[in-house]
Amino acid sequence: MRKPNLVLHIGTEKTGTTAIQEALAINRATLAEHSIYVPDIFGRFNHRSAAYVFQAANKQDRFDKNMGLCNDKEEKLKFKRVTKQKWISQLRDTDYKKWIISSEHFQSRLTSGSEVANLWTFLRHYYDDINVVIYLRDPAYTAYASFSTRIKNGATPSSLLIDPARYENNCNHKKIIQRWLSVVPRHQLDVRLYDRAKLYGGDVVTDFFKGNDLKTSSLSRPAKANESLSLPALRLMLLLNKKIPTHLGLRVNPIRTNLNKFVASYFQHAPRYLPSVQCLQAFDKYYEPSIRYIREEFFPDSGQELWSRPKSVAERPVNGDIIYEDYEIELSELVASIWINKTSMLKKNEKLCHEIE
Repeated sequence: MRKPNLVLHIGTEKTGTTAIQEALAINRATLAEHSIYVPDIFGRFNHRSAAYVFQAANKQDRFDKNMGLCNDKEEKLKFKRVTKQKWISQLRDTDYKKWIISSEHFQSRLTSGSEVANLWTFLRHYYDDINVVIYLRDPAYTAYASFSTRIKNGATPSSLLIDPARYENNCNHKKIIQRWLSVVPRHQLDVRLYDRAKLYGGDVVTDFFKGNDLKTSSLSRPAKANESLSLPALRLMLLLNKKIPTHLGLRVNPIRTNLNKFVASYFQHAPRYLPSVQCLQAFDKYYEPSIRYIREEFFPDSGQELWSRPKSVAERPVNGDIIYEDYEIELSELVASIWINKTSMLKKNEKLCHEIE
C-alpha cells in the first residue's frame, strides 16, 4: 500500500473550525479530482469519531451521550474498533495522494500524552508526510466564544462571570503545544494565529487552504456558521435551556433541534457578548506565561501583542448572578410554548402522512 500524505487539522476550538470543515465538505468532490481525499466515515463535517478512537476509555463527554454510548463499555470499544477498521480499509482501497482530516476534538479531547502518542503511532504507520495544523486564539475571546457554545449546547450557569482557570483546556496554548510536541517533530507542527489581521486574506478558510497548498480559485465558500450568540440571544437561550433541555435522560431531546439557530437568527445585529476590560486584564495575567512561550517560540517577530483587539470594549459587571427582566422571562415562556407546540404538530402531521401512504 502506497502511503498518502496527511493534513491533520486539530483546532483549537473556537478558531473557525466549523467553517473549515464545511468548506472541506462542500468541496469534497473537487478536491478528490486533485487526488485530495476528505473522508466522510468520521462524520460528514467534523471528523470527531477519528479523535474518539484514541480517546481514553474512562472519558465521557457529549459525544458519548449523543451516540448513546454512555453506559456500555463494550459498545464504546466496538464503535472505536469498527471506526478504525473502516479507516484502515479506506486507506487500502483508495489511492489518493493526500488526506485531510479535521476535528477540534483532537486537541480538546486527547488531553494526555499517551492519547496523542497512540494517535501519532497509528498515523505514522499509515501515512507518509504528516502536517499537523493548529490555530491559536486570544484566550479571553476563546473563553467567551466557548461560553456561548456551552449555552447553545444547553448549559444553565447562574452567572455570566467567566473564570480564566475554567478554560485551561482550550486557552493554555503552551500546555497544548508541548503535549503535541512531545510526540510530533517540530517541523511537522504548523502553528498559526487566529486573527483576521494575520490570516491570509483575512479569512481562516482561505488561510487554511492556502497554507496547505490547496488552490482556492475553483472552491466553493460556505456560509457563516457556528458564530457566537449575541448578548440578548445568549440571555434568552439561558432561560430556554431550563424549559427545553438538550437531553431527556440519556436520550437527545428531539424538540430541541435547531432551537439555538432560530433564536440566534432573530438577534443577529444585537450587541455581542464581549469581555470587559477587567476580564481581559484577568485573562492576560493568568495566561501570561503561556502567551509569552508562544510568542518567543513561534512568533518572535510579532511584537508584544500576538492578537489584535477592538480599540474599545464595553465595561460589564464582573460578578453577581444573572438578573432577568420581566419581558425576558415572558418572551422565553412564549418561545418555549410555540416551539413545543410546533414540534408536536409536525410530528402529528408526519404520522398522518405516513398512515395515508
